[in-house]
Amino acid sequence: MHFFFLDKLKRFILQLSRIKCSVNELDHTTRKAFWDDCAETNRIPALVILSMTLIMESFMVFSYYIRPFLHINTEFYPQYIYMYISMVILSASLLFLMKIFRTFPEILLKIELVMIAILSVWSSFFSAFDVMNGFSSYLFVQLTIIHSMIFRVKPIIHCMINLISYLIYTLLILMSHLSFIVTFAELINPFFMVVAACIMILLNIRIKCTSFLNQKLILEQNEKLELYANFDFLTNIPNRKSIIEYMDQIVLSDIKSIACLMIDIDNFKLYNDTYGHIKGDKCLCT
Repeated sequence: MHFFFLDKLKRFILQLSRIKCSVNELDHTTRKAFWDDCAETNRIPALVILSMTLIMESFMVFSYYIRPFLHINTEFYPQYIYMYISMVILSASLLFLMKIFRTFPEILLKIELVMIAILSVWSSFFSAFDVMNGFSSYLFVQLTIIHSMIFRVKPIIHCMINLISYLIYTLLILMSHLSFIVTFAELINPFFMVVAACIMILLNIRIKCTSFLNQKLILEQNEKLELYANFDFLTNIPNRKSIIEYMDQIVLSDIKSIACLMIDIDNFKLYNDTYGHIKGDKCLCT
């Protein structure tokens, strides 16, 4: 069993070592197309997360304000209501912006980055308040792992957002004057999660880059195959297959009359024999 896991780990490391694609190595056009594709890929997860956040926090705000009417005596920490209301406003604003700029990938990617930053900082405050009130920091850890796995944005900025959020969380925990054991436990676990999240961000962006380039290569090869299948390689004019398909479409259309012209070059072999096949090819192309 021990050697089995070592073998699996070795294969995993070898697979990662083969991922050599870097976004910075791409040319400007390809890099822009890559980030545009990332922005579009991120859009659906961003809409889902923002919608769920809006619904959940709206429900919490609603629950807070109807508590007096239901005569609920359970303990409620007032500072949370500001967190709920702020996230309702921010998530609704981001959803509105994503709807307006859905056809502008460059702006959409920036909105997604802002969304990640807001969620990270908000979760760091929320989790710090949870720890101060005797709960756990699971929200900060969960959101950090989720957005690091799902979203493909600028990797350096994404990692910096995680680190800054963790620093905010750490400062709040240290300022709360908790016991050493609680402070250590609530800082060490999120720290390792942030490190793991940053590693996932870097690996995911490289895997995405490799996949994007492979897909781009496949599309280019398909375009070439389509060109070779329907056009003459030398003259770049439609070949017999393309002409037959075009004629079939004409026959099936509402056009009543069809005219077809066929041209034959007599004694062209004599031209090739006299001037050479290279001159003959140029003659056909012109």
